Amino acid sequence: MNLRQRTSLIGGLVLAGLLGSAYLAIHLFLHTRSGALALTPAQQNELEFWLAITFAAVFLAFSVAGLVLMDRLLLQRLFHLEQDVAGIAAGSSLRIQMSGSDEIASLGRNIDQMVESLRRTTEELRRTRDIAERAEAAKTRLLASASHEMRTPLNGILGLIGLLRHSPSLSSTDLESLNMMDEAGNQLLLKVNTLLDHSLLETGSLALQIDSFSLEELLRRVIDEILPETHRKSLSVHVEIDAEVPPILLGDANRLAQVLRHLLNNAVKFTVKGELGIHVRQDPEAASQLAFDVLDTGSGIAASEQEAIFHPFEHPRASKDSMGLGLSICRMLAELMEGRIELESRLGEGSRFTFFAQLPSSASNRSASKPRPFDGTPALVVHHDLRSRHILADLLKRLGMEPQEEAEAISGRDIAPHTVIFWGLDTEPPLPGNIVYIHKRVGFDRPQAGTLLEPFFPSDVLEACNALLRPPLRIGLWISSAMLKSLVGSALRHAGHAPLEFDASSETPTACDILVTDAAKNIEACGSVPTIVLVSADTVTVPGAAAVLEKSAISSQLADLVERFRPSGQ
Repeated sequence: MNLRQRTSLIGGLVLAGLLGSAYLAIHLFLHTRSGALALTPAQQNELEFWLAITFAAVFLAFSVAGLVLMDRLLLQRLFHLEQDVAGIAAGSSLRIQMSGSDEIASLGRNIDQMVESLRRTTEELRRTRDIAERAEAAKTRLLASASHEMRTPLNGILGLIGLLRHSPSLSSTDLESLNMMDEAGNQLLLKVNTLLDHSLLETGSLALQIDSFSLEELLRRVIDEILPETHRKSLSVHVEIDAEVPPILLGDANRLAQVLRHLLNNAVKFTVKGELGIHVRQDPEAASQLAFDVLDTGSGIAASEQEAIFHPFEHPRASKDSMGLGLSICRMLAELMEGRIELESRLGEGSRFTFFAQLPSSASNRSASKPRPFDGTPALVVHHDLRSRHILADLLKRLGMEPQEEAEAISGRDIAPHTVIFWGLDTEPPLPGNIVYIHKRVGFDRPQAGTLLEPFFPSDVLEACNALLRPPLRIGLWISSAMLKSLVGSALRHAGHAPLEFDASSETPTACDILVTDAAKNIEACGSVPTIVLVSADTVTVPGAAAVLEKSAISSQLADLVERFRPSGQ
């Protein structure tokens, strides 16, 4: 009996009970009304009451019988089907346990067939996925191995090219050919390194080399690489480091430089006119996380392409000689540094790439105090660019100076005495001294001042102010050993000083701020010198000597000699 027959049987029973009860009630009612039954009015009312009760009882009995039959023939089977389907969904059952030939049993068999088909399809997809993953892993291993093996002969070729360049028998044509070979080899080496990095990052084999590094030195090295191209395209470059950013960081300096180098190279590549820059700041959401904003006024990126540019080999703006892996590597390196890369861009207005990375402060920052050697010193910043003025003025404030900003030249009589002037316009300066030029000018004879190129780094500003506001120290060398005198003199000259050399056998040095000697007996003979430094390998303490330097570390010890022993008032 199928589902339709069972439903018809149940409905028939209920209908039969309803019709039978109605027939009995109508039949008795008609007999009563026709007088066939001699009943008093009270008896007629009682009979009608019991007829209604009988009708309801018969109908209820047939309905209950129909419901019981429906439960046995229909609802229980549907309940079992639902339990079997739930078991399949939960994984505790594999088939529908349903017998019979009705529609419910047929539905159960169809579900069984569908589940079996899905199971076979899923298994096939799983096998296909495993094959694809093994193939992808093999491809990545092959790329990594091939890239690594290719680097060794490439480095050898480039090394031989470098040696051949110094051959005296080369003609100008040969040298030009060698230069072309060297350029092509370096381009190929760059592509090989890019493939190797991408392969290692995909397989999770690349590990960060964590060490302390100077943020300013890293940024200077990266910026110096793009300056020739920015000068060729007349682009302005800005570097801004917030005061809250530690100068010494802990992280992988090479990988950080790799990310910034690629972002800045892209900024230069897609910027025809205007400016580009980098702004380093603390991420307000994480104490040890820094944000590097790389900005440009280039062509911008369409919203539909902003996600695609981070996909490997799918860079929509990649040139024919580019593999389109740079931004993909940058994103993976950012994730390796527990950070991310964000992009804001509009067509025709420029782009902002923000690179976040976990770069905690190094322990060496705790002992380093930020210098404020020029408290209250007046400064004047004259530059046509508002951002350049603000960045430079902020650096001067950190040194304790009181900068005044001007967009155009002002009269010399409006400048306070002893003001340090930072000049960035193509006009003659108002005063002959205490001037630092912000732009390099070809063919311009600068009067007694150094040049500070954009972008502005804190150490450049400090060095320029030191050169202008502090007189040079007079350092004398009274050393008997010619070799030691040459070593100390070279170290001092490398640090930017011009030491005076005295003959240890005949002269008695005078008019020196610092005297460097290698004999303890000379200390008493030169008591008039403010600071005497003894260079000795076997004497630890000598009365009268301000410091004792060891021969084995003379260069590093002389590097901070000027600041340590500068006489008061200078």
